[in-house]
Amino acid sequence: MGIIYNTKVFLAYLIGSLILSFYIGAQNNSQNVGIGVFIFCWAFLIGTQYLMRKNVKFKRQPISSNTREYVFRRQGGTCAMCSETQLLDLHHKVPVSQGGTNHPDNLILLCPNHHAMVHRGEKCIHI
Repeated sequence: MGIIYNTKVFLAYLIGSLILSFYIGAQNNSQNVGIGVFIFCWAFLIGTQYLMRKNVKFKRQPISSNTREYVFRRQGGTCAMCSETQLLDLHHKVPVSQGGTNHPDNLILLCPNHHAMVHRGEKCIHI
């Protein structure tokens, strides 16, 4: 997933950069930089939406049952932040979208409350 996502972002930046450079080059005026930045952001969003419509699928590999069992045993079947043992979620320390993998070293068990708090930025996981 990370590679496909990064390719999309790169292409969107490339499209935006080309439009921005043509615009600023055509104007040849430093006062238009603010407008150029606005156009770059707009082009980035349009480029991203275009690439998303091309049906390039995000491919996220499922976490194997062996990996799930290993992480569960490693943590003793409890949340990494409290002693909860029910309805535990596997959490990626480094998100898959940022190049994280399903390797056990990148996974921890969290209860639903702490999992939600981590994703909202209210709790921090020390890697």
